[in-house]
Amino acid sequence: MEQNTTTEKRESGLPPIRSLMNEAWVLYKSRWETYVSISLLLIAFSLAFTSASGWALHVVVSLLYLVLGIFTQAAILGNATKSENIGFLESVKYAARNFDKYLWITVLTVLITLAGVVLIIPAIIWSITFTFAMVVLAAEGTKGMDALLASREQVRGRWINVFVTLIVFQLILFFIPSIIFTILNINGLNTVYAALALPLSTIYTYVLYKYLKSTRSVLTHQDLKKFFITMAVCGILVLGAFTALGIIFKDILREKGVFEEMRLSK
Repeated sequence: MEQNTTTEKRESGLPPIRSLMNEAWVLYKSRWETYVSISLLLIAFSLAFTSASGWALHVVVSLLYLVLGIFTQAAILGNATKSENIGFLESVKYAARNFDKYLWITVLTVLITLAGVVLIIPAIIWSITFTFAMVVLAAEGTKGMDALLASREQVRGRWINVFVTLIVFQLILFFIPSIIFTILNINGLNTVYAALALPLSTIYTYVLYKYLKSTRSVLTHQDLKKFFITMAVCGILVLGAFTALGIIFKDILREKGVFEEMRLSK
């Protein structure tokens, strides 16, 4: 009984955020040339399309940026989960070979989260629950819905601790610097900084996952695959509904001449 209580305490508690940040920083610093080189892919793309104009082009560029962001994360994780620095080229090759798997995990996560948007709370819960799915793919080779379920098992029972640990770190790494850039009126640096900070954010998630797994090596897997597949299908329906509403809303605004007034005001 005492041993079980000790195990539960060890599972539910997490190291101080400072300790996790230090470990992530040590890994980032030891391989910074590789991670900065990977980040340059995002920076170059962002700078190349800074002056993109037009609603349609802006949407296309934003989608391409998201896709490149997934590719970048795959390259970072492919490197971070190795015992030695495999370098920029090998990291990119890993991302290219496994990009479809990372993209599929992202699609599943987005669709399931969209299904939860209707009730709001499930969307928030699932967005944290599946945070480690990409890490699971990189570290364990587990793909698709199984990666999402493996992430869920590590978060289960300690969601609040994981949520606080992730949110506080993101506030420190992204939100506070963003406010500083805005106050100093140097918003142009925000995109560059975000791209350079992305590897540290990804590595931090990996470090947190390693700790979670070290305290819960034996998973009490629950067969929820059918449930989350159903949620993903519901997510497609929600996406379709949002798209239809967006088109209808756009037509209403066009009929009222809103777009024409905006064009003339420029």
